[in-house]
Amino acid sequence: MRDDNAACLINSGAPVIDPTMWSQILLNNSEDILKQLAEFQAELKEVAREIAAGDEAALYDFFQKAKISRDRLGPDQVGAAPGHYDLFVNIPDQVGALADVTRLLEEAGISIVSLQILEIREEIDGVLQLTFAREADRRQAKEILAAYELKK
Repeated sequence: MRDDNAACLINSGAPVIDPTMWSQILLNNSEDILKQLAEFQAELKEVAREIAAGDEAALYDFFQKAKISRDRLGPDQVGAAPGHYDLFVNIPDQVGALADVTRLLEEAGISIVSLQILEIREEIDGVLQLTFAREADRRQAKEILAAYELKK
């Protein structure tokens, strides 16, 4: 049954997940997550009871409340992903180059949402994609890394 549930999650449009990362997120936030899961399970049991009883009015009320809650988000928020700001940087094929970039940004207090090496081959610079949650962080990182590239 768990395999079917995992397939359902993947096929529902949820992003493919990193099992190690998500295992750690769940374990490190277990108290809050267990509380939310218990509340969700209780809500699902109530919906199951209403379905079994054929209680159309209760089911209508459930979905009406869900619609009102979703509508409060406004059209710009429903299904919207948070904004992300990308910076593409040439990165040399040399030991420690990636560590230098992340160290410089850490020293400036800039948090990286995601990083990806898009292309790298021996003796050819690669392209590093850095993603930030705020445009201000992207701009500051661009300035810091531009100065770093001049020193190489």
